[in-house]
Amino acid sequence: MEGIDVRIPRANDKVYKEECIYSFDTPESEDGLYVSLHSFYGVGKDWLDLHSRKTGENVYLNIKRRPKPKPVEEEQATDDPPPEKKPTRLAIGVEGGFTGGIEKVEYEEEYKLLVNSKPIPWPCPDLIVPPKVQESVSGVLAAESASKQDQIAAWEEPMIVSRHAETLIQLPTDKKVPIR
Repeated sequence: MEGIDVRIPRANDKVYKEECIYSFDTPESEDGLYVSLHSFYGVGKDWLDLHSRKTGENVYLNIKRRPKPKPVEEEQATDDPPPEKKPTRLAIGVEGGFTGGIEKVEYEEEYKLLVNSKPIPWPCPDLIVPPKVQESVSGVLAAESASKQDQIAAWEEPMIVSRHAETLIQLPTDKKVPIR
């Protein structure tokens, strides 16, 4: 595995492992999503050669995700849903937020390493993989996806009062607008 250039994702790195940066391919697509272990950009199979030529990157983690079929007993047990907890955060689908009737889907995930266009099953016990590559793969799999980071940041942005609004005087209104 000579001539490979990988990085280990840090906390402030964005890892695009949910959707291709060029198209709408996702890990649920037929060929999955290829995440570069250098730039952490996700690309679909149709865009892989272009991205590799353009950037010179040659090590990718292929992520394929398939929904698991529901067991029959679980489908029959949905008659009486459990009582919902009261939300403590203004968010949807996260811990402490609104559930909104979102049904949890479980997935089976399959990983492969793509080095110089050669697929290698992951984990690969029969091959000696450099520790830096192993750490990079573990970091990508453990990292929060860029889209999820953006969603969380949007909900948790602090409210900042504009300097123009601090001294804004609100005038009382005497007129009422009729409702039709």
